[in-house]
Amino acid sequence: IISNEELKRLNAVESAFESPESIAKAIGNAAKAVVTVGPGENGPSTAVTALDALKVVQGAELAGVQHVVLIYEVAVTPVSTYNVLDGLSSFFSNIFSFNQELSLPELLAKVAETEIGYTLIKANLADDYSPESSYNVVIRPEGSAAQDDYK
Repeated sequence: IISNEELKRLNAVESAFESPESIAKAIGNAAKAVVTVGPGENGPSTAVTALDALKVVQGAELAGVQHVVLIYEVAVTPVSTYNVLDGLSSFFSNIFSFNQELSLPELLAKVAETEIGYTLIKANLADDYSPESSYNVVIRPEGSAAQDDYK
């Protein structure tokens, strides 16, 4: 998502989520933006909500950002079947329709309406304090899998 060269130019900014315009000003001329959403993610004064994330996406679009990474916690979904679409559907239902449930096709249509590229990351390792050697996260090209990928 971020190359070694881009990492040298990484700039973290803080925003109070007042408006998309104020967020766009904080983002500046960045090409990429990252926002984390969930009960364990704290903004300047409160937890980062789906509405805050929507303001970040809108601000990023105003700032001319090309790519937004949305990281959301499993806890965003009250009941999970451990399917990545559980959190995704709930997360975007809250962002785009303000608590009105959307079907998956409606959800994808809303995402496709924007001009920004997205990467969605469902993070359930945020509170895992196990040694790094015990993590079983494997990233491979789409369509490929190895025997130990799904522990």
